[in-house]
Amino acid sequence: PLYSSAASDVYKRQIYFRSMRSGESNIWKIPPEGGKAVRVTQDQGDVPQESPDGKTLYFQKAEDFPKRCSVWRLPVAGGPETRVLDDVHCYGGWAVAESGIYFVHLRTSEEGEIRFRDFETGLTQVITTIDRSPRMRLTLSPDNSSLLFVRYHYDGADLMLVENF
Repeated sequence: PLYSSAASDVYKRQIYFRSMRSGESNIWKIPPEGGKAVRVTQDQGDVPQESPDGKTLYFQKAEDFPKRCSVWRLPVAGGPETRVLDDVHCYGGWAVAESGIYFVHLRTSEEGEIRFRDFETGLTQVITTIDRSPRMRLTLSPDNSSLLFVRYHYDGADLMLVENF
């Protein structure tokens, strides 16, 4: 899959994508105008997402796919990879905000929670509970007031909106 990401004026815009060209899933980047792709992650990566300020790239690693993944970050300008979250839903159930990260945590195969981890305090709070086993992506509105996700299930899909959290 191709994930596009716009950076702040301080950093040059890049297109981040996952590729198996190194023999395993890793994140690569390429300028929008084209050029040579450059490998960004060194020990696997998937679902790249830039921070709102464009300074940090977040991505996930499979710990026990599809049951358990973790979210990592690294500076866009270069630097070491750092673990941010353990035990997140492997199908990309997380979204980065300026002050923290929203993520899906499964309690059982049939139910889970959308949680928020505050970057400053490190505290995690439950935003809402969800039923069924979600295969979804979370998307945060630009003003951080709404979360949107698609929940797939055997008889179709639901578009879900979480407001006033």
